[in-house]
Amino acid sequence: VNRDQARAEVKWEVRKPDGCALVRVERSPAFHNVQFWAAPLAIKKGQTYTVRFEARGEKATQLRVSLMRNAAPWRSLGLTANLALSPEWKTYTLLGKASEDSDDARLDFMPLSTIWLDNVSMQPSEPPQNAAVGSQVRLGPGWRGEPQAVADGKLNTAVGMRGHPDLPLVMELTLPAPTPVVAVNVEGVERGRHQKLGEMAIDVSADGQRWFFFGKPAREASSPKPGETLVRYAATNVVCTVKHVRVRALSVSNSAQVREVEVLRVAGETAAGPETLPPVPLFATACFRGWDYARLGYAASPSESIALRFSNQGLQPIGGEVRWRLADYPGTTLRSGSGKLELAAGAMGGAPISLPAELSDGHYRLHYELAGADETESRGSFYFDYRAPSGPAEQRLRIISLLDNNDPEGYMAMLLGSVRKRCEIMQALPEKPAPGDVAMLMCERLTDGSDLPAQLARFTDAGGRVLAFGKVSPAFSDLLPVTIAEEPFLDAPQTLRLG
Repeated sequence: VNRDQARAEVKWEVRKPDGCALVRVERSPAFHNVQFWAAPLAIKKGQTYTVRFEARGEKATQLRVSLMRNAAPWRSLGLTANLALSPEWKTYTLLGKASEDSDDARLDFMPLSTIWLDNVSMQPSEPPQNAAVGSQVRLGPGWRGEPQAVADGKLNTAVGMRGHPDLPLVMELTLPAPTPVVAVNVEGVERGRHQKLGEMAIDVSADGQRWFFFGKPAREASSPKPGETLVRYAATNVVCTVKHVRVRALSVSNSAQVREVEVLRVAGETAAGPETLPPVPLFATACFRGWDYARLGYAASPSESIALRFSNQGLQPIGGEVRWRLADYPGTTLRSGSGKLELAAGAMGGAPISLPAELSDGHYRLHYELAGADETESRGSFYFDYRAPSGPAEQRLRIISLLDNNDPEGYMAMLLGSVRKRCEIMQALPEKPAPGDVAMLMCERLTDGSDLPAQLARFTDAGGRVLAFGKVSPAFSDLLPVTIAEEPFLDAPQTLRLG
């Protein structure tokens, strides 16, 4: 026990007929602070070992199990797993391949709170077999290539990553049948200094909906020929019966290739589902895409909204709560709130946040959190400068920028020049237009299902004005005193014919 950081004791319990070990933990902020082990153990490099034990927690808790050196330098010898324990007794099975010879290894149990242990054993066993060949493979956004290349058993086929991809990159394998899985290996290729695979995570699932964290695989690399690096990621954990395996590439330098994913099964082994593993947060496949410059320029206006943009890189829908807090640089909270974020597989969406109308010129920071059903799953923050409109309010012009480009607010600010400080630029039509409101319309092709023509009709009926740029969609014909040519712009000149 690390006495500076934790308090714990070990004693024998007789509640079970043959007794068991009770590791009572009062406080342990990290796994290594409380350790309960069996040593010395002799192991042989390359040999597969099966570790079995029964365990339960006083409450839902985490337990790390590691086959490791029994003396400095401390390191794993081929098996490390983080397990989720419940108050019910369960049997756990782990497999690992010894990474080196040792006559002084130890099997170490590191709990975060009080646990009971019984019937611990470690025996040599046969190596597991690859069950991934023939699996159905699906790729999330950011990959290119034939998905089945990673599950065909061939090392001369691969899928690639697009340059500068949005992360995480997600691939899922659906096994032919529920399988007792003990390890997942990922084989990749790197070429040159700009192609490099970084950190990865492996998840498993019985139904393809509820995912559990199998592990962050260790990386090994070799260079069989100049300019090419072969990388191998190996993750091992408790043997559990699963139907789906998910690989998440958490960091990539530019691009790289994945040649094969191995899902190792244990012949003749029966195992429970993956529920003994820690659950994966729902937002684990969410990618923060930054703020939307279409709604927040470098100089923002009252009534504008900051659109926090996220994409779902996964293959299942995700959703939850976005909590936000607007603060000045010293950290004083000026406004806070929350909203819902629902993203379909592969989709992008945002959470709009209104700025206070009384906000003064200055530098600000926006903090955000993504929260799943039970807890905060990710957080971040960014800075922006605010420039309030100047001059008397009755002399200001409010412009609704309805332009189909990447940065309508910035485009309008550029057109207005120094007049920008006397203008308030919005990205949506107000419910009740104020005197002098002008909607700037530039929309050659209307999005399917858009009711913008009807919105503009109500806007003009209420006294607002519309200024159209260039050739707009024929859907706006009733709003403008012209006849709009309907031929595609590539087939004929873009023309407006007077009505």
